[in-house]
Amino acid sequence: MLSLKNYFRKLNLFEPADNNGETEDADRHRLNIISTRVYLIVLTLVLIVAGLFLWLSSEANIHTLDHPTQDQFEASPMDAECLCSRISISHDKFTSFQSSFH
Repeated sequence: MLSLKNYFRKLNLFEPADNNGETEDADRHRLNIISTRVYLIVLTLVLIVAGLFLWLSSEANIHTLDHPTQDQFEASPMDAECLCSRISISHDKFTSFQSSFH
């Protein structure tokens, strides 16, 4: 636990690159560590707020239509689910049967 605490105390994401020859004095090193802490705190808060927003905004709207008409069906969103027990049209709506006996 102490090692982890020391790691976060000395964490510096803004260290100068070794290949450019910049040197970092004590004040600049302290400011870079403070900048790292502020950056990590702000990043964590933004991720938490974004996660909460996405979690709370996924609200489901449920509307139940017992026998939807063709217009209601066509006006429904593309991702609508149909949990219908009656998915067919009764035969008397599109056929007629008239018998004649000889």
